Amino acid sequence: MNRLAYNIRDYVVECCECHYYYVEEHMTLRDVSREVCISKDSVRRRLESLKDIDRDMYEEYMTERRKRKNAK
Repeated sequence: MNRLAYNIRDYVVECCECHYYYVEEHMTLRDVSREVCISKDSVRRRLESLKDIDRDMYEEYMTERRKRKNAK
C-alpha cells in the first residue's frame, strides 16, 4: 500500500475517533483534542469531514452539536 493510502486511512481513523469521543463519550472539543493529540480546530474539521465519509456519523454529530447548543 502506498503512502497516500496510509495517510487517508489515518485521517479516516482520526475522524472516527473524534466522532466517538464527541458523540458517544460526550466530551468537549477541547477534551477530544487532548485525547487524540490534535488541535481543537482540527477536531472540528475532522467532525465536519464526516459529511464526505459517513453520512450517518455526520448526522449523529450534528444532532449532538444541536443538543449542546440548545442546552446552553
